[in-house]
Amino acid sequence: MRDFCEGETFQARCPPGEVVLIQNATLGRMKLGRCVQIDMGYLGCAGDVLDVADIKCSGRRECDISIPDPVIKLKKPCMELITYLEISYGCLQGKAGHKFFVAMHKHPLVEIHCW
Repeated sequence: MRDFCEGETFQARCPPGEVVLIQNATLGRMKLGRCVQIDMGYLGCAGDVLDVADIKCSGRRECDISIPDPVIKLKKPCMELITYLEISYGCLQGKAGHKFFVAMHKHPLVEIHCW
């Protein structure tokens, strides 16, 4: 899991013959660190943005998400405060351009249905 602060860009890249699968994506002020240096009373606020990151990236060979992303930002988990993206992905064998429907992301066994 890596953090991406406002003004940074998450980049997912997979080798030929493999595609991106977003595993987790959270937007918020989860902890103090490089992206959030002052608490301001809202430390720990967060929202799951896996659905948006999945649409933008899963099933592609590569993708970029700039922070702040206008679609992800609509989730507004922490009002108007500066937030950051915490995200992880893996590469799976597959052909870019095929649509993945992924169920049960938060469970150790992920079901992937392709057509």
